[in-house]
Amino acid sequence: MAREPANTPKGSIALVADSLRLPELLGTLFRTGRTGVLEIESGQLALRVAFHQGIPVVARGGSHDTLFGRILLSLGAIDSVEYAVLTERRALASSRRWRFGELAQACGYIDGEGINRALAEQVKRRILASFQWPAPALRFVPSREDAAPVDGSRHPQAVEVLVLAGIRSSFDSAHISERLRAVAGRYPVRLEAAERIGARLELTSEETAFVKDLGGTRTLEDRLLEAPLARGKAAQLIIALEVLGLLRFDEWPKTDAHRPG
Repeated sequence: MAREPANTPKGSIALVADSLRLPELLGTLFRTGRTGVLEIESGQLALRVAFHQGIPVVARGGSHDTLFGRILLSLGAIDSVEYAVLTERRALASSRRWRFGELAQACGYIDGEGINRALAEQVKRRILASFQWPAPALRFVPSREDAAPVDGSRHPQAVEVLVLAGIRSSFDSAHISERLRAVAGRYPVRLEAAERIGARLELTSEETAFVKDLGGTRTLEDRLLEAPLARGKAAQLIIALEVLGLLRFDEWPKTDAHRPG
């Protein structure tokens, strides 16, 4: 559960990893449509993610692997020779401090559309990388104004995909079991059409079929036992759906005979 320490500035919410994990916080900010800045810190690593109405649109900081030049290289937008040339030219430039993307575009290696595509990928990878940081301190500072730059550098991310990826990468089996223990005997009910949920979370056909069966007629434990995919993956998907507000757990099955009188 989130808590606010005494030295927290008014209007901010300070959280620690063992009270609310990052994927859960992303889901909460998404469901409540919050605008502001999420600060993530772990040792020497720090990331600031700007949200607009619940959607991450800008991410600053992060690890060395998410530097823009490396993103361009990994996407195949430039090759290793062009990467080396650009790195050398940036190092030798004395008249101005070039951004990697600006220099790549000036050299004709990439166009504006390619830069925007790489910038969006950079935001996504920075957030994904932070799921792996040990014991991150989390703090969200809300704002009444849009916390993201207004110069066209917003790159909205699919929160549903991020939440599922974060749960898959950072929730171990012990945490998953603890998270679902209290609802194992309840009846999971999806709150949207399975096909829409599948599209939003970029699910496989097998995963979408599992979601389709979450109609409130069998307990969660039964559904996990009968799942057409590995139990661990099914459990991770269940948690993601709940975090995103796409699933509820009923006390009684969806049959009149089992409803309380």
